[in-house]
Amino acid sequence: MTDFTIPGVSIRPCSPNDREMIMALIATCETEEMGSPDPAMLDGVSVIWQRSDFDWGKNAWLAVASDGPQTLGFAHLQPVERTDLQGFATVLPDARGRGIGSALLALVEQRASEAMGRFAPDDRVVLQQWIAAANEPARRLLEHSGYQVVRRMWGMIVELAEEPAAVVWPDGITVRAPVTNADLRATHAAAREAFQDHWGYAEQPYEDFARANIEIDTFDPSLWFMVMDGDEVAGVLLGEMLPDRGWVNDLAVRRPWRGRGLGEALLRHNFGVFYRRGQRTVALGVDSQNLTGATRLYERVGMRVERQYDICEKVLQAGAGA
Repeated sequence: MTDFTIPGVSIRPCSPNDREMIMALIATCETEEMGSPDPAMLDGVSVIWQRSDFDWGKNAWLAVASDGPQTLGFAHLQPVERTDLQGFATVLPDARGRGIGSALLALVEQRASEAMGRFAPDDRVVLQQWIAAANEPARRLLEHSGYQVVRRMWGMIVELAEEPAAVVWPDGITVRAPVTNADLRATHAAAREAFQDHWGYAEQPYEDFARANIEIDTFDPSLWFMVMDGDEVAGVLLGEMLPDRGWVNDLAVRRPWRGRGLGEALLRHNFGVFYRRGQRTVALGVDSQNLTGATRLYERVGMRVERQYDICEKVLQAGAGA
């Protein structure tokens, strides 16, 4: 591991035993930046750690006080599965300005560089970091390190005051949960096809999709829905129950079925399921510049912006299109 000398600070590889202190650190940073922890952010980090291909000793680092147990910073690199590599780093607000963030960022980038051999020379490969939109010190650090803000993501939320009305589906359209492995593969295929229209789309083999979405503790197939037009999957929704809210991981309608209200119907159907399970809050994340009208759809069903994140991107390999 690259040696970083910061007075009063020790940086070391992580282990699963560090989970609780890392979660507490992330919650503290989220509260400082946005007023409260983001349950979806905490869940997302936890899901990454559950993956069978996540290497704690090589892909995660903890900064701690040399003279005590205080956790000062954390970073990890997600398992590399696409050409947009995903890093994450956070530093305790009171510990910022001491070089901890720079050291953690360098470790993430060093590890990312070691994965470059798996890509073809004409692939465009980038490393992305998500930061709270209000975190100016993090943005300045990343920009100084060669990153650019390329997108703003919104966390949107709705409070369900009453049970939503039952959805009336168009003739020939039905909705059901996936029940077989073939259903899960069809769900993946439909989502991948629909998301080809979205910014930052990158291929994701089913095996990687399964590790990230199915082979995890919170996977509940009864919160996943397939909109069927006969034997064709027209759209899908991947839901999850978090401790204080229902969460929509993905909502996708394939292009031939767009413009028929299926996305809104699917979302309202999902709201009803969460409500009947006792959950009155539902949230999701969305690209604020989404070209398919998703933000307008979410506002139409009563959702509002709760949080804002910036995606900062550094090009590691320009690829054939450069």
